[in-house]
Amino acid sequence: SDDKIHTLTVYEIGEPEFPFGSANCRFVLKENRKTISKLDFEICNDGGWALPENVEIQWQEDCAFVTVNGEEQYDTIYHLYFDGKTDEKVLCEE
Repeated sequence: SDDKIHTLTVYEIGEPEFPFGSANCRFVLKENRKTISKLDFEICNDGGWALPENVEIQWQEDCAFVTVNGEEQYDTIYHLYFDGKTDEKVLCEE
C-alpha cells in the first residue's frame, strides 16, 4: 500500500490443471507482517500460468481493490478489507 502498512501477496498454488484448466491462486493480505485475511481464487487462462498482468491492485482507504482477469473468464473484482472481511463480484457483459 502507499502507506507501507499493508501488503497483498498473490500466490499461485501448484500448476494449472492439465490440459486447459485454471490456475489456483491465493491472496494474502497483511498489516505490518500480521495476516489479516487469505482468499483463494482461480484464473482461467487456457491452461496457462497466472501472470502479473492478470492482477491489478488499487489501494483504497479501507481495502485492497483487486481486479483479476484471464483469457477465459470475465473480470472479477475482489475487496480485501483491512478488518478481515472479503467480497467478490464477477463483471459480466450484457
